Amino acid sequence: SQLNTGTGSFSARYGHGSVVFADKVWVVAGATTASNSGLLSDVWSSPTGATSSWNQVAVQAPIFSARMFFGFAVFNQKMWVVNGGWQSDVWSSPEGATWTKVNALTPFSGRDNPVLLAYHDKLWLMGGSVIWSGLYADVWNTVDGVTWSMQPAMPFPNSVFGAAVWRNKLYVTGGGYPCCSNYISAVSSLVGPM
Repeated sequence: SQLNTGTGSFSARYGHGSVVFADKVWVVAGATTASNSGLLSDVWSSPTGATSSWNQVAVQAPIFSARMFFGFAVFNQKMWVVNGGWQSDVWSSPEGATWTKVNALTPFSGRDNPVLLAYHDKLWLMGGSVIWSGLYADVWNTVDGVTWSMQPAMPFPNSVFGAAVWRNKLYVTGGGYPCCSNYISAVSSLVGPM
C-alpha cells in the first residue's frame, strides 16, 4: 500500500474532527489560528483520502456554529458533533450537508476535548476540559442525542485522552491537562460487558 501525503483542498487546521462515514473520510470544523477568530464550521469529504479528491460539502451557517476541540463520532448512520468551544449543544447529519440541532442545551457543561464514541447502541461522552478551570471526569450516554443519562464517572478527571472499545469493554488511555503539562499514563476500563 502507498501512503498519500500532501495538502488537502481544505485549509490548514487543528482541533478538527475526522471520521470515516458512508465510505468517505470526513474533516469537520476546527481552527486556523490560536484565537477564536480562526474558528471554522466547514465540512469536507473524500472518497479516497487522496489530496486531490476532497470536496467541500457544507460551508459555515446554517450548520453548527464554528468550533474546535469538540466531540465527533459516527452513530446510528449519522455523524454527531457535541460540545467544543464550551458550547453545550448536539448536532447530527445523515450526509454531511444538512445538520440538525438535536439538543440546544445538554445536561452536562460545555467543554473542550471530550471523547465521543459509539458503544453498545449508545453514544457516549466522557471527560473534557475548560481552560484554566479544570477537567471533567463525568460520563454520559444517549440513544438519541436528546436525552442523556449520567453514568459512573471515570476514576480521575481527564482531557485529551484516547478511548477505544476492545473485547466488549470501553477503555480510556492516557490524557491530562494540556495547558499545564500534567499528563497521565493510565489505562482504565470504564464499562464492562452489558
